[in-house]
Amino acid sequence: MIISFCASCISQSVADKHFRDTFDAVLSSTVKDFRYNNPPTFEEFKKGIEKPFLEKKPDSLSPLKVIVSKNSVDFDFHPYLNRIPLNYQFVMKPSVKGKEYVPEELNEYLSEDFQVTFKVDPHKTFVKYSGEGLDHGGMLQLGKIFINDEETRAIMWARITRSKLDGTETIILFEKVEGVWKIKERIGISMS
Repeated sequence: MIISFCASCISQSVADKHFRDTFDAVLSSTVKDFRYNNPPTFEEFKKGIEKPFLEKKPDSLSPLKVIVSKNSVDFDFHPYLNRIPLNYQFVMKPSVKGKEYVPEELNEYLSEDFQVTFKVDPHKTFVKYSGEGLDHGGMLQLGKIFINDEETRAIMWARITRSKLDGTETIILFEKVEGVWKIKERIGISMS
């Protein structure tokens, strides 16, 4: 067995650890499960009917299906520079290169709340699932992850599309706390 060390290999392992530490939090903060917390219809609202807000998904619900694109989206942070905190503006340095957030070998991911399928070309699959209504959480697209030189902060773009006219884009700021990556803040940049 031959072991080799190279800067890109080491950097990729940092990105893989980042994925393992944060993917559940990225899903939970980006993909909303409307199966148990949906607002009243217009008719119900006019009648004064209120629906209770549940803090936690009922155990009887199966994990929400989500499609995640394996292809990272090229995103330009320049137009949003005024909204990005100074200590995250390292993303603008030419020397800082983005890395793939989703590990290449990953095809499926299952947690208590989400059943994720990773697709190279997710659009065809998404069109099929988008007709399923509330049982499908949508298609999540992610940009590359940019990690500072000290490997203490990271920034990434994300878009969740639930239907043709229902999507949200955010910039996610990460921070390493006691050796574990955590989401520090989400900056909403568009919604339709």
